[in-house]
Amino acid sequence: MPLLAVIGDVHYELGHLHRCLARAAARKVDGLLLVGDLGWHGLGRGRTSDPAVWGRYLRSVAEVLAAARAVGPIAWVPGNHDPHDLAARLGPIDGEGVCDGTVRTLAGLRIYGIGGAGPARFGFPYEWSEAEIFARPSPDCDIILSHTPPAGTPLDLVARGEDLHVGSEAIRARALAHRGALVCGHIHESPAATWLNECLCFNPGGLGAPYGAAQMGFLDGTDAVEWEQLDLGVGWRRGRIQSRWKPSRSTYRRLTLNSVTVARIAPTNQGGLVGHHQVGAASTLGLERPGQSVQVARASFNTTVRADRIKRHYSAPRLLSGLTHL
Repeated sequence: MPLLAVIGDVHYELGHLHRCLARAAARKVDGLLLVGDLGWHGLGRGRTSDPAVWGRYLRSVAEVLAAARAVGPIAWVPGNHDPHDLAARLGPIDGEGVCDGTVRTLAGLRIYGIGGAGPARFGFPYEWSEAEIFARPSPDCDIILSHTPPAGTPLDLVARGEDLHVGSEAIRARALAHRGALVCGHIHESPAATWLNECLCFNPGGLGAPYGAAQMGFLDGTDAVEWEQLDLGVGWRRGRIQSRWKPSRSTYRRLTLNSVTVARIAPTNQGGLVGHHQVGAASTLGLERPGQSVQVARASFNTTVRADRIKRHYSAPRLLSGLTHL
């Protein structure tokens, strides 16, 4: 089956983007999906009429898309930080690959795009209501490429609270009726995968601020997905089928997840906690109390894992089969 790289909200974070694209090239992907929010943050809410600001923003988007095309064919949608007519502003060459509101075939898979975000309105360039999304057509496709995650899932949890979901009910309804996959972004701190009926839903997490990291996903056809955090060297897989990616015991260490406890993982040189990256905790490590920690090592790379049931950075979906320490 085709292997597609999934790139989250870039926000012109080129350091993280180039690391993810190098990883995609190393895995010889058949194509790349970009979920939107591509360009320079300086555009703000897009209300400026300054041609210099717009020029810099459009050049940043063109640079991001060109870098992705250097790895393979792409499909993309604009995010809420991008104008809805972004492709037209870029032109037919720089804007190639857009699939917002239409179906594009990539590596033999039909991709249908839904750009922008809702239902909450914050004054960004591309926002919509639930009614608008319910009114859009639902063409046959294999993958729904949506900037906004479906509501009530691990993909739309924000860091401000344990159970604060901010996704779209209209996107959720599409996922529930879809057999295939849905990939999304928008909520940077919630890289996760889950099933809604026969639809595999996946958020790779954001590259740009806030909560940005060198993280990405790989969609294996429409039946399985992998997530990798390149800074920490951890990842997981979820799907109907067995992975064709089978790391050796000498290279990888597998930690079983059977808890939705949130943990902190960060590089450390002297046993201290550095940073605030969080992933699903492994109860097999005995992480049952907030503040408890354990060392997991690979060669000269050490990682501190610290339990924390209060704050979320990376959500821990109940359906994850495991965390792989790369």
